[in-house]
Amino acid sequence: MKTSAPPKIHAVYDFFLKEGFQHTVQEIALAIKVTPKTLFNRYNTKANMVLEARKYWHQQIRERLFEKIEYCNNVVEKLVILICECHYCLQQESNYFMKELEDAFTCEENAFCTSLKKLLKEGLDQNLLNSAVNPQEYAKFFMHNVYFYLPQHLNADTFFNLLSPVMLPEAQEIYNQIDINKIIHQEFILQ
Repeated sequence: MKTSAPPKIHAVYDFFLKEGFQHTVQEIALAIKVTPKTLFNRYNTKANMVLEARKYWHQQIRERLFEKIEYCNNVVEKLVILICECHYCLQQESNYFMKELEDAFTCEENAFCTSLKKLLKEGLDQNLLNSAVNPQEYAKFFMHNVYFYLPQHLNADTFFNLLSPVMLPEAQEIYNQIDINKIIHQEFILQ
């Protein structure tokens, strides 16, 4: 269920994906072959243009996550998939991912924090995650560690270190049954 970008945002989205967010409206307009006035008429400000492109990126993340976790048996598997999605975004959509990290430590309007909090609630409902863990604080911990460790170390230890603070023994049993190395291998093949 892939949603294509609305034509008006697609060129801007692709530009930011490839070139980053530091360019002027004039540079963006020149690169995507429209006038600066056209961009102003569509978005009013560069900040609105960035916001619309990020909203579209968030939509893509939600759709990819839904496709990947739809058939997971439990929240532990879903959390593993979320870590893989973070890694994918860091590798393939780094300009958006790094922009997202600017919001990560407040976890406001952050696609990963929002998804993580939903999964934490689901894990509490399944009695697999520790109810003593503050979801907001754990989301900050998660994003901080994704930022600092995921770029260099996508391995079984990374997954365990990210998830162990919230997992109850039942969740750890489920986690131990997951072939993390196979998932990591598939993650690299799919890129």
